[in-house]
Amino acid sequence: LVQMLGQLLTLMMFAAPIFYDRANLPERFRSILDLNPFTFYVESLRSILLDYGDFPWRMFGVAMLTALLTLAFGHWLFRRL
Repeated sequence: LVQMLGQLLTLMMFAAPIFYDRANLPERFRSILDLNPFTFYVESLRSILLDYGDFPWRMFGVAMLTALLTLAFGHWLFRRL
């Protein structure tokens, strides 16, 4: 489990739109990219620092929902073990 989590986090970090603009991707890939929690942080920093547009509230909601679901799953798993 530990090795798999390390690989998953590395993949999520490299899949985040750091070196490319997600606006250049097709819509179907953008919706998948929204599930990556790192995307929110990259896009929000880009919008704040570069005055790239408005704060991405939709992505903020997705990031918070993902964080809460991960927290609930971790709590359930910890109690089970």
